[in-house]
Amino acid sequence: LLTNYEDASGPDDWEVGVHGIMIEFEDDRGQRYSGTYLPEVATEQGWNQDQAIRSLVKKAGYNGRVSSSLKRNMRVTRYQSSKV
Repeated sequence: LLTNYEDASGPDDWEVGVHGIMIEFEDDRGQRYSGTYLPEVATEQGWNQDQAIRSLVKKAGYNGRVSSSLKRNMRVTRYQSSKV
């Protein structure tokens, strides 16, 4: 069960192993991209926050450089999961 959705203040405002993340962003041409990772994904892959964000950008289908500008303009939602 996915719970506690919150707008994050940026791509580093979440905790590996606690939060899942959903990102939304646009490239310079206005093409929109989005993707999500469940809370356990970063931990299972051994990723830190930056590695998870970069991987998620690629998963969303964006093949350009993951610049600080791209990350700064990214909308990030964090959430948690609960097993019932």
